[in-house]
Amino acid sequence: MTVDVAPIGAASQGRVLSARQIEAAVQKAANDVLVGVGRGNRRSRLHIEIESVNILSAGQAFMIGGESVMEGRVTIRDIQSGAVLMPPTKVSSGGGGWVPGGLIAVATLDEPEVELRQLSQEFAARIWTLVEGPTMAPGAVAQKPVGAATQRALPKKCQNDANRDSPQCKPYFAE
Repeated sequence: MTVDVAPIGAASQGRVLSARQIEAAVQKAANDVLVGVGRGNRRSRLHIEIESVNILSAGQAFMIGGESVMEGRVTIRDIQSGAVLMPPTKVSSGGGGWVPGGLIAVATLDEPEVELRQLSQEFAARIWTLVEGPTMAPGAVAQKPVGAATQRALPKKCQNDANRDSPQCKPYFAE
């Protein structure tokens, strides 16, 4: 997996976080959600390009409200052949919903690092949904077909006990 933050320049918009902080947060979230702490399938390579990050500023929150947003593209290629398995696909994430304007909005803003972590986690979860489908998104509850056995087939990634608590595997272990 690679993460490219060059398109955003040196820092985020709004409340400033460096490109290095953004890259590290996206790398961690993608590793946690998509690769499973380095135990992912090595037959394909995921490339994430972050195009913009806007961490809601106090001024914007006070005047009009809004939402922190991360936008980018994700591409998946076969490692051996270089063939594109998933063409560049736009992905975006919001930082927890629209914040109404005013003093309360300013008083309840999360720290920029917290917002970045939330944006990165949601971004990675949306990539997971693109690749695996909406029923297996992190936090989703796997649906059992009528008449199916109680045992659900675990994805290969979730067969490793180290990944049991990862967002995409939790639904398989929740009863």
